[in-house]
Amino acid sequence: MSNDVPTGGVPPTPPSPPPPPGSFGAVPPPAETMPPPGPPPGYGPPPGPGMMPPPGPGMMPPGYGAPGQGYPPYYAAARPGPPGLAIAGFVCSLVGLFMVPIIFSIAGLILSIMGRKQARQQQAPTGLATAGFWISIAGLVLWGLLIVLYIILIAVAVSSGNWETTTNVIVPFMF
Repeated sequence: MSNDVPTGGVPPTPPSPPPPPGSFGAVPPPAETMPPPGPPPGYGPPPGPGMMPPPGPGMMPPGYGAPGQGYPPYYAAARPGPPGLAIAGFVCSLVGLFMVPIIFSIAGLILSIMGRKQARQQQAPTGLATAGFWISIAGLVLWGLLIVLYIILIAVAVSSGNWETTTNVIVPFMF
């Protein structure tokens, strides 16, 4: 028997031929045969270190403005915000509406009037001062109605002779 045939009696299969170039699974040629990539077409060589590229045809060198450009445009100053008195009047009116009614509502009313006058002189927005004015008015009216209602409730309780039982209900809300 010859050495080419294995013991099973089947001859070995020959190796498969390499795939044609450009097909799937093709092996690229070795790197030393490929040329190094150059600059993209249409561009000049890159500038050396610390150098600026030369300007293109019809262009100014970088760092200079267009001819006749001059200084940048002047922008007007920003519109002023509301004056501090208007803000203080608005805050006082809110505090007067929810916490300390008479004192802060009156302070908010006075500060809002002064803040609105100051805002008109400075040509600033008057929205906060106007809101503070109306919130102060609303707070004073609501708290005034509440006090009048409370006085009426006490007067009715005294006149009906039920002052003893009414005092236990009304007086704790007063203090």
